[in-house]
Amino acid sequence: MSKKILISLSIVSMAGAIGIGGTVAYFSDTETSTGNTFTTGTLDLKVNGEDAFIPFEISNMKPGDTLGTATYTIKNNGSLPGVLSYKVTNVTTNENGVIDPEESAGDAENLRLDPDGYSIAASGYGEFLDQVYIVFWVDDTSGQRPASYDWEDCKFWAGYPNESDYYSLPTDTDLMAEENIVLNPGEELYMGITVMFISETWPSYSWILDGIPNNTAMGDDFQFDIELGLNQITP
Repeated sequence: MSKKILISLSIVSMAGAIGIGGTVAYFSDTETSTGNTFTTGTLDLKVNGEDAFIPFEISNMKPGDTLGTATYTIKNNGSLPGVLSYKVTNVTTNENGVIDPEESAGDAENLRLDPDGYSIAASGYGEFLDQVYIVFWVDDTSGQRPASYDWEDCKFWAGYPNESDYYSLPTDTDLMAEENIVLNPGEELYMGITVMFISETWPSYSWILDGIPNNTAMGDDFQFDIELGLNQITP
């Protein structure tokens, strides 16, 4: 074997030994992420800073009065925007006894004077509910806050709650469904109820009374529950 052949074989043998033409190593760099977390958002509705909803109240009304409740602050204390909902439930009307002026006007115990025969109340004999105009409102305009109801506020329901099927206040129904009022995280709005006690001396409104004198409503009241909600925005 010549010297040239021996040299060639040696080169081939070395190439096989160092892996030429075999597996090759590449540069690399690896980063590690630990503790990956997925957390749900929150919807947390506060009323006057509390979870409890203290009832609205208007008292000592007389015919011709238009009075409003205290203005309540509502706030989204959560991390997600939500749509407000508002339901009236469990409507009742109470006579609270019959005094002489009521008797003279034709009222009596266990009697509800209601010529149109329509009622949203589940129980009771009071006449006051048939003699009012009610506005449910939310203050979503700029200006001094909180403030009482004004014409710029959103009236999400207004009418004669107990006059007829056409005028009646819907119960167990979201009164804000058509408004799409969004309360963003940290945002505040203000709301209340305004009630007008219709006077029998008002020509433009007295037809609502169906001929029943205001005196029949002396000492009466009406009550209802409110379900105020903050709901997830759906696609």
